Amino acid sequence: MATFAIHTLGCKTNQAEGDQIADQLTKHGLQSTAFKNKSDIYIINSCTVTQRADKKTLRFIKQALKQNSKAKIFLIGCYRKFADKELPVEIIEKEKLIKKFNGKSNEPQGIPKPHPHIRRNLLIQTGCENFCSYCIVPYVRGKNKFKPLNEILNNANELIETGAKEIVLTGTNLGTHKELITIIKKLSRIKDLIRIRLSSIEPMYINKDLIECITNNPKVCPHLHIPLQSGDNDILQAMKRNYTREDFLELIKMIRKHVPDMSFNTDILVGFPGETDKQFNNTIDLIKRINFSRIHVFSFSKRPLTAAYKLPDFVDPKTIKERALRTKDLGKKLINNFIMQNKDKNIEILVEQKNKQGLWEGLSPHYLRCAFSLNQNLFGKVILIPFIKVKQVAS
Repeated sequence: MATFAIHTLGCKTNQAEGDQIADQLTKHGLQSTAFKNKSDIYIINSCTVTQRADKKTLRFIKQALKQNSKAKIFLIGCYRKFADKELPVEIIEKEKLIKKFNGKSNEPQGIPKPHPHIRRNLLIQTGCENFCSYCIVPYVRGKNKFKPLNEILNNANELIETGAKEIVLTGTNLGTHKELITIIKKLSRIKDLIRIRLSSIEPMYINKDLIECITNNPKVCPHLHIPLQSGDNDILQAMKRNYTREDFLELIKMIRKHVPDMSFNTDILVGFPGETDKQFNNTIDLIKRINFSRIHVFSFSKRPLTAAYKLPDFVDPKTIKERALRTKDLGKKLINNFIMQNKDKNIEILVEQKNKQGLWEGLSPHYLRCAFSLNQNLFGKVILIPFIKVKQVAS
Protein backbone atom coordinates (compact mmCIF):
# COMPACT_ATOMS: atom_id res chain seq x y z
CA MET A 1 0.00 0.00 0.00
CA ALA A 2 1.39 3.39 -0.99
CA THR A 3 2.08 5.82 1.84
CA PHE A 4 1.56 9.58 2.02
CA ALA A 5 2.73 12.22 4.47
CA ILE A 6 1.26 15.69 4.73
CA HIS A 7 2.57 18.73 6.57
CA THR A 8 0.31 21.75 7.02
CA LEU A 9 1.58 25.23 7.78
CA GLY A 10 -0.43 28.26 8.86
CA CYS A 11 -4.00 28.92 9.91
CA LYS A 12 -6.87 26.70 11.01
CA THR A 13 -8.35 26.98 7.51
CA ASN A 14 -5.22 25.32 6.16
CA GLN A 15 -5.36 22.76 8.98
CA ALA A 16 -8.98 21.92 8.12
CA GLU A 17 -8.13 21.54 4.44
CA GLY A 18 -5.12 19.39 5.32
CA ASP A 19 -7.37 17.12 7.39
CA GLN A 20 -9.83 16.87 4.49
CA ILE A 21 -7.07 15.82 2.11
CA ALA A 22 -5.71 13.22 4.55
CA ASP A 23 -9.20 11.80 5.09
CA GLN A 24 -9.85 11.58 1.34
CA LEU A 25 -6.53 9.96 0.50
CA THR A 26 -7.05 7.41 3.27
CA LYS A 27 -10.47 6.60 1.80
CA HIS A 28 -8.82 6.15 -1.60
CA GLY A 29 -6.54 3.43 -0.29
CA LEU A 30 -3.37 5.26 0.74
CA GLN A 31 -1.77 4.85 4.15
CA SER A 32 -0.91 7.91 6.21
CA THR A 33 2.49 8.28 7.85
CA ALA A 34 4.34 11.02 9.71
CA PHE A 35 6.15 13.60 7.58
CA LYS A 36 9.47 12.72 9.27
CA ASN A 37 9.20 9.17 7.89
CA LYS A 38 10.15 7.89 4.46
CA SER A 39 7.06 8.01 2.27
CA ASP A 40 5.99 7.45 -1.33
CA ILE A 41 4.14 10.75 -1.44
CA TYR A 42 4.77 14.04 0.38
CA ILE A 43 2.27 16.89 0.47
CA ILE A 44 3.26 20.34 1.70
CA ASN A 45 0.13 22.35 2.49
CA SER A 46 1.75 25.76 2.41
CA CYS A 47 1.26 29.22 3.90
CA THR A 48 2.49 32.55 2.54
CA VAL A 49 1.20 35.03 5.11
CA THR A 50 4.79 36.02 6.01
CA GLN A 51 8.27 35.66 4.54
CA ARG A 52 9.00 33.25 7.37
CA ALA A 53 6.12 31.02 6.21
CA ASP A 54 7.59 30.99 2.69
CA LYS A 55 10.95 29.84 4.06
CA LYS A 56 9.31 27.09 6.13
CA THR A 57 7.57 25.78 3.02
CA LEU A 58 10.86 25.56 1.13
CA ARG A 59 12.47 23.85 4.12
CA PHE A 60 9.83 21.11 4.15
CA ILE A 61 10.29 20.54 0.42
CA LYS A 62 14.02 19.99 1.04
CA GLN A 63 13.21 17.68 3.95
CA ALA A 64 10.94 15.54 1.77
CA LEU A 65 13.61 15.28 -0.95
CA LYS A 66 16.21 14.27 1.61
CA GLN A 67 13.99 11.54 3.06
CA ASN A 68 13.08 10.05 -0.31
CA SER A 69 14.52 11.55 -3.49
CA LYS A 70 12.22 9.34 -5.60
CA ALA A 71 9.02 10.37 -3.82
CA LYS A 72 6.24 12.33 -5.50
CA ILE A 73 6.10 15.76 -3.83
CA PHE A 74 3.03 17.96 -4.14
CA LEU A 75 2.82 21.63 -3.19
CA ILE A 76 -0.64 22.92 -2.35
CA GLY A 77 -1.93 25.84 -0.28
CA CYS A 78 -1.38 29.60 -0.39
CA TYR A 79 2.32 29.65 -1.35
CA ARG A 80 1.43 27.69 -4.47
CA LYS A 81 0.57 30.88 -6.40
CA PHE A 82 4.00 32.41 -5.82
CA ALA A 83 6.19 29.32 -5.93
CA ASP A 84 9.10 29.06 -8.33
CA LYS A 85 7.98 26.82 -11.19
CA GLU A 86 11.45 25.27 -11.18
CA LEU A 87 10.95 23.73 -7.74
CA PRO A 88 11.22 19.90 -7.78
CA VAL A 89 7.54 19.51 -6.87
CA GLU A 90 4.17 19.31 -8.59
CA ILE A 91 2.33 22.56 -7.86
CA ILE A 92 -1.35 21.69 -7.73
CA GLU A 93 -4.74 22.70 -6.33
CA LYS A 94 -5.98 20.54 -3.49
CA GLU A 95 -9.12 19.48 -5.40
CA LYS A 96 -7.02 18.24 -8.33
CA LEU A 97 -4.69 16.46 -5.94
CA ILE A 98 -7.60 14.51 -4.45
CA LYS A 99 -8.89 13.62 -7.94
CA LYS A 100 -5.47 12.16 -8.81
CA PHE A 101 -6.05 9.42 -6.26
CA ASN A 102 -9.80 9.04 -6.64
CA GLY A 103 -10.84 5.44 -7.09
CA LYS A 104 -7.45 3.96 -6.16
CA SER A 105 -8.98 1.97 -3.30
CA ASN A 106 -10.23 -1.57 -3.84
CA GLU A 107 -11.48 -1.78 -0.27
CA PRO A 108 -15.16 -1.27 0.64
CA GLN A 109 -15.73 1.90 2.64
CA GLY A 110 -17.93 0.32 5.33
CA ILE A 111 -17.97 1.88 8.78
CA PRO A 112 -15.79 5.03 9.07
CA LYS A 113 -12.53 4.38 10.90
CA PRO A 114 -11.96 6.21 14.22
CA HIS A 115 -9.82 9.33 13.88
CA PRO A 116 -6.97 9.85 16.38
CA HIS A 117 -8.09 13.41 17.16
CA ILE A 118 -11.33 14.22 18.94
CA ARG A 119 -11.07 17.98 18.36
CA ARG A 120 -11.63 18.62 14.65
CA ASN A 121 -11.75 21.73 12.47
CA LEU A 122 -14.87 22.16 10.36
CA LEU A 123 -14.34 24.52 7.43
CA ILE A 124 -17.49 26.53 6.65
CA GLN A 125 -16.08 29.47 4.67
CA THR A 126 -13.05 30.44 2.61
CA GLY A 127 -11.86 33.65 0.97
CA CYS A 128 -11.67 37.25 2.16
CA GLU A 129 -12.67 40.57 0.61
CA ASN A 130 -11.42 42.93 3.34
CA PHE A 131 -8.04 43.70 1.73
CA CYS A 132 -6.26 44.84 4.88
CA SER A 133 -3.23 46.71 3.59
CA TYR A 134 -0.65 44.24 5.00
CA CYS A 135 -2.45 41.01 4.17
CA ILE A 136 -1.91 38.76 1.17
CA VAL A 137 -4.81 36.42 2.00
CA PRO A 138 -7.44 38.00 -0.33
CA TYR A 139 -5.02 37.61 -3.25
CA VAL A 140 -4.41 33.90 -2.64
CA ARG A 141 -7.79 32.86 -1.23
CA GLY A 142 -10.02 34.97 -3.48
CA LYS A 143 -13.58 36.08 -2.83
CA ASN A 144 -15.80 34.80 -0.02
CA LYS A 145 -17.13 31.31 -0.60
CA PHE A 146 -19.62 29.80 1.82
CA LYS A 147 -20.35 26.16 2.49
CA PRO A 148 -24.14 25.58 2.56
CA LEU A 149 -25.82 24.60 5.81
CA ASN A 150 -26.75 21.05 4.76
CA GLU A 151 -23.18 20.30 3.70
CA ILE A 152 -21.86 21.70 6.98
CA LEU A 153 -24.18 19.47 8.99
CA ASN A 154 -23.26 16.44 6.88
CA ASN A 155 -19.55 17.18 7.39
CA ALA A 156 -20.13 17.59 11.14
CA ASN A 157 -21.88 14.23 11.39
CA GLU A 158 -19.04 12.57 9.45
CA LEU A 159 -16.53 14.00 11.93
CA ILE A 160 -18.61 12.81 14.87
CA GLU A 161 -18.94 9.32 13.35
CA THR A 162 -15.14 9.08 13.41
CA GLY A 163 -14.94 10.19 17.05
CA ALA A 164 -15.00 14.00 17.13
CA LYS A 165 -16.22 15.42 20.45
CA GLU A 166 -15.33 19.08 19.84
CA ILE A 167 -15.81 20.90 16.55
CA VAL A 168 -13.97 24.13 15.79
CA LEU A 169 -15.87 26.23 13.25
CA THR A 170 -13.23 27.53 10.89
CA GLY A 171 -12.95 29.96 7.99
CA THR A 172 -10.61 32.45 6.37
CA ASN A 173 -13.08 35.13 7.45
CA LEU A 174 -15.46 33.14 9.62
CA GLY A 175 -17.79 35.97 10.64
CA THR A 176 -18.88 36.68 7.08
CA HIS A 177 -20.95 33.48 6.99
CA LYS A 178 -24.47 34.86 7.32
CA GLU A 179 -25.78 31.58 8.76
CA LEU A 180 -23.18 31.35 11.52
CA ILE A 181 -25.75 31.58 14.33
CA THR A 182 -28.00 29.00 12.65
CA ILE A 183 -25.01 26.70 12.17
CA ILE A 184 -24.14 26.94 15.87
CA LYS A 185 -27.73 26.20 16.91
CA LYS A 186 -28.06 23.23 14.54
CA LEU A 187 -24.74 21.74 15.60
CA SER A 188 -25.64 22.05 19.27
CA ARG A 189 -28.55 19.65 18.71
CA ILE A 190 -26.20 16.82 17.70
CA LYS A 191 -26.28 14.46 20.66
CA ASP A 192 -22.68 13.17 20.67
CA LEU A 193 -21.08 16.56 20.11
CA ILE A 194 -19.80 17.91 23.42
CA ARG A 195 -18.30 21.25 22.42
CA ILE A 196 -18.44 23.89 19.70
CA ARG A 197 -15.63 26.41 19.42
CA LEU A 198 -15.20 29.37 17.10
CA SER A 199 -11.83 29.97 15.49
CA SER A 200 -10.55 33.47 14.73
CA ILE A 201 -13.36 35.96 14.07
CA GLU A 202 -12.90 39.60 13.09
CA PRO A 203 -14.35 42.22 15.48
CA MET A 204 -16.62 43.82 12.88
CA TYR A 205 -18.65 40.61 12.57
CA ILE A 206 -19.36 40.12 16.28
CA ASN A 207 -22.76 41.47 17.34
CA LYS A 208 -25.20 41.05 20.22
CA ASP A 209 -27.12 38.28 18.43
CA LEU A 210 -23.97 36.16 18.13
CA ILE A 211 -22.99 36.79 21.76
CA GLU A 212 -26.50 35.94 22.97
CA CYS A 213 -26.29 32.72 20.95
CA ILE A 214 -23.02 31.86 22.71
CA THR A 215 -24.44 32.88 26.10
CA ASN A 216 -27.52 30.70 25.74
CA ASN A 217 -25.75 27.64 24.37
CA PRO A 218 -23.86 25.52 26.94
CA LYS A 219 -22.01 23.63 24.19
CA VAL A 220 -20.28 26.77 22.86
CA CYS A 221 -16.94 27.48 24.53
CA PRO A 222 -16.62 30.86 26.32
CA HIS A 223 -13.52 31.69 24.32
CA LEU A 224 -13.02 33.98 21.33
CA HIS A 225 -9.99 34.75 19.20
CA ILE A 226 -10.50 38.34 18.00
CA PRO A 227 -7.61 39.90 16.03
CA LEU A 228 -6.72 43.41 17.23
CA GLN A 229 -3.51 43.92 15.19
CA SER A 230 -2.85 47.41 16.62
CA GLY A 231 -4.08 49.60 19.45
CA ASP A 232 -3.35 52.87 17.66
CA ASN A 233 -6.06 54.52 15.56
CA ASP A 234 -3.73 55.92 12.91
CA ILE A 235 -2.06 52.55 12.38
CA LEU A 236 -5.44 50.81 12.30
CA GLN A 237 -6.55 53.23 9.61
CA ALA A 238 -3.36 52.63 7.62
CA MET A 239 -3.97 48.90 7.99
CA LYS A 240 -7.53 49.40 6.64
CA ARG A 241 -8.97 47.62 9.65
CA ASN A 242 -12.30 49.53 9.72
CA TYR A 243 -12.54 49.98 13.51
CA THR A 244 -10.91 52.11 16.20
CA ARG A 245 -9.38 51.22 19.55
CA GLU A 246 -12.52 52.67 21.16
CA ASP A 247 -14.71 50.38 19.02
CA PHE A 248 -12.67 47.37 20.12
CA LEU A 249 -12.90 48.31 23.80
CA GLU A 250 -16.67 48.73 23.55
CA LEU A 251 -16.98 45.35 21.87
CA ILE A 252 -15.05 43.62 24.67
CA LYS A 253 -17.17 45.42 27.29
CA MET A 254 -20.36 44.28 25.55
CA ILE A 255 -19.17 40.67 25.41
CA ARG A 256 -18.08 40.63 29.06
CA LYS A 257 -21.43 42.07 30.08
CA HIS A 258 -23.10 38.98 28.59
CA VAL A 259 -20.33 36.45 29.36
CA PRO A 260 -18.25 37.72 32.32
CA ASP A 261 -15.76 34.84 32.19
CA MET A 262 -15.15 34.96 28.43
CA SER A 263 -11.48 34.49 27.56
CA PHE A 264 -9.95 36.37 24.65
CA ASN A 265 -7.02 35.57 22.39
CA THR A 266 -5.77 38.06 19.83
CA ASP A 267 -3.29 38.74 17.03
CA ILE A 268 -0.89 41.68 17.22
CA LEU A 269 1.15 42.94 14.26
CA VAL A 270 4.21 44.96 15.24
CA GLY A 271 6.43 47.10 13.03
CA PHE A 272 3.84 48.22 10.47
CA PRO A 273 5.46 50.87 8.21
CA GLY A 274 5.62 54.20 10.01
CA GLU A 275 4.77 52.79 13.46
CA THR A 276 6.32 55.09 16.06
CA ASP A 277 7.24 54.27 19.64
CA LYS A 278 4.16 56.19 20.79
CA GLN A 279 1.88 54.22 18.47
CA PHE A 280 3.41 50.93 19.58
CA ASN A 281 2.92 51.96 23.23
CA ASN A 282 -0.75 52.64 22.44
CA THR A 283 -0.98 48.97 21.43
CA ILE A 284 0.68 47.83 24.66
CA ASP A 285 -1.70 50.03 26.64
CA LEU A 286 -4.78 48.59 24.95
CA ILE A 287 -3.58 45.00 25.41
CA LYS A 288 -3.26 45.66 29.15
CA ARG A 289 -6.66 47.36 29.38
CA ILE A 290 -8.40 44.46 27.65
CA ASN A 291 -6.41 41.84 29.57
CA PHE A 292 -6.24 39.19 26.87
CA SER A 293 -5.55 35.65 28.01
CA ARG A 294 -3.22 34.92 25.09
CA ILE A 295 -1.45 36.94 22.37
CA HIS A 296 -0.14 35.77 19.00
CA VAL A 297 2.58 38.22 17.91
CA PHE A 298 3.56 38.75 14.28
CA SER A 299 6.27 40.99 12.88
CA PHE A 300 5.41 43.00 9.78
CA SER A 301 6.45 41.19 6.62
CA LYS A 302 6.41 42.73 3.13
CA ARG A 303 3.95 40.79 1.00
CA PRO A 304 3.71 41.27 -2.77
CA LEU A 305 0.48 42.76 -4.17
CA THR A 306 -0.54 44.32 -0.84
CA ALA A 307 -0.97 48.08 -0.35
CA ALA A 308 1.61 48.12 2.46
CA TYR A 309 4.27 46.61 0.18
CA LYS A 310 5.06 50.05 -1.28
CA LEU A 311 4.62 52.11 1.88
CA PRO A 312 7.63 54.22 2.96
CA ASP A 313 9.02 54.55 6.49
CA PHE A 314 9.79 50.89 7.10
CA VAL A 315 10.62 50.20 10.74
CA ASP A 316 14.13 48.83 11.09
CA PRO A 317 14.38 45.09 11.83
CA LYS A 318 16.07 45.62 15.21
CA THR A 319 13.19 47.79 16.45
CA ILE A 320 10.62 45.31 15.12
CA LYS A 321 12.37 42.48 16.96
CA GLU A 322 12.47 44.50 20.21
CA ARG A 323 8.77 45.34 19.94
CA ALA A 324 7.88 41.72 19.18
CA LEU A 325 9.83 40.50 22.22
CA ARG A 326 8.24 43.11 24.46
CA THR A 327 4.76 42.12 23.27
CA LYS A 328 5.52 38.41 23.74
CA ASP A 329 6.81 39.08 27.27
CA LEU A 330 3.56 40.88 28.05
CA GLY A 331 1.67 37.91 26.61
CA LYS A 332 3.49 35.55 29.01
CA LYS A 333 2.44 37.73 31.96
CA LEU A 334 -1.16 37.80 30.78
CA ILE A 335 -1.41 34.02 30.41
CA ASN A 336 0.11 33.60 33.88
CA ASN A 337 -2.44 36.10 35.25
CA PHE A 338 -5.23 34.15 33.59
CA ILE A 339 -3.95 30.91 35.10
CA MET A 340 -3.81 32.48 38.56
CA GLN A 341 -7.42 33.64 38.19
CA ASN A 342 -8.43 30.00 37.82
CA LYS A 343 -6.24 28.46 40.53
CA ASP A 344 -9.05 28.09 43.10
CA LYS A 345 -11.57 26.66 40.63
CA ASN A 346 -12.46 23.26 39.31
CA ILE A 347 -11.59 23.06 35.63
CA GLU A 348 -13.45 21.12 32.95
CA ILE A 349 -11.16 19.26 30.56
CA LEU A 350 -12.11 17.38 27.42
CA VAL A 351 -9.46 14.66 27.38
CA GLU A 352 -7.77 14.36 23.97
CA GLN A 353 -4.70 12.17 24.44
CA LYS A 354 -1.92 10.83 26.59
CA ASN A 355 1.24 12.85 26.13
CA LYS A 356 4.87 11.69 26.04
CA GLN A 357 5.09 11.99 29.83
CA GLY A 358 2.17 9.57 30.24
CA LEU A 359 -0.23 12.29 31.44
CA TRP A 360 -3.76 12.77 30.19
CA GLU A 361 -4.03 16.01 28.24
CA GLY A 362 -6.83 18.21 26.93
CA LEU A 363 -8.35 21.66 26.63
CA SER A 364 -10.56 23.62 28.99
CA PRO A 365 -13.48 25.60 27.51
CA HIS A 366 -11.35 28.76 27.93
CA TYR A 367 -8.52 27.32 25.80
CA LEU A 368 -6.16 26.34 28.59
CA ARG A 369 -4.27 23.18 27.70
CA CYS A 370 -3.86 21.05 30.79
CA ALA A 371 -2.28 17.72 31.72
CA PHE A 372 -2.96 15.53 34.75
CA SER A 373 -2.50 12.02 36.07
CA LEU A 374 -5.36 9.58 36.72
CA ASN A 375 -5.17 5.80 36.51
CA GLN A 376 -8.15 5.17 34.22
CA ASN A 377 -9.06 5.44 30.54
CA LEU A 378 -10.39 8.98 30.03
CA PHE A 379 -9.95 9.39 26.27
CA GLY A 380 -12.81 11.46 24.83
CA LYS A 381 -14.38 12.12 28.23
CA VAL A 382 -15.03 15.37 30.06
CA ILE A 383 -13.54 15.51 33.54
CA LEU A 384 -13.93 18.14 36.24
CA ILE A 385 -10.74 18.42 38.26
CA PRO A 386 -9.32 20.94 40.77
CA PHE A 387 -7.07 23.38 38.96
CA ILE A 388 -4.27 22.81 41.45
CA LYS A 389 -4.02 19.19 40.24
CA VAL A 390 -3.32 20.06 36.60
CA LYS A 391 -0.14 21.05 34.81
CA GLN A 392 -0.19 23.78 32.15
CA VAL A 393 0.94 22.74 28.69
CA ALA A 394 1.75 25.11 25.82
CA SER A 395 -1.03 25.27 23.22
